[in-house]
Amino acid sequence: MGFAIDHVVILVDHLAAAMADYAALGFTVVEGGAHATGMSHNALIALADGSYLELIAFTDPAARTSPKLSAIDRRFLRRGEGGEGLVGWALLPTDIAADLDAARGRGLALAGPTPGGRTRPDGAQVRWQTGVPETLDLPFLCADVTPRNIRVPDGPARVHRTA
Repeated sequence: MGFAIDHVVILVDHLAAAMADYAALGFTVVEGGAHATGMSHNALIALADGSYLELIAFTDPAARTSPKLSAIDRRFLRRGEGGEGLVGWALLPTDIAADLDAARGRGLALAGPTPGGRTRPDGAQVRWQTGVPETLDLPFLCADVTPRNIRVPDGPARVHRTA
């Protein structure tokens, strides 16, 4: 089992403001869209190697306590303790079901594979599956269901003025 970093998750209070801040630093920021629960939305900073930074925000303050929150969103809130900042990172599995079974065989408690998704601003549907450990100190797994270039921007989106 060898994994690459899929993405790093950064919780922000206001997505539009965070997008503007990161763009002012020279990053190309692409609006990602609304997650399937409707409780959160994101923007992506795609990197040359195919990984990315995910800026994630809840759609309104009440969303933070909604019973409709996904398990992964609840995980981000627990990690962030209500504030902004780094709240998680994901590894890219080769076969999520087999990788989860192998990890469980080594004694790790993980949930999944659990379906996830979002709707991009252009209407494209993005789908993935996650495997989430019970403990907050480990990364989660995120596997593409739709083609990867639907979830992770490529081309000019991976070019930044910071270098």
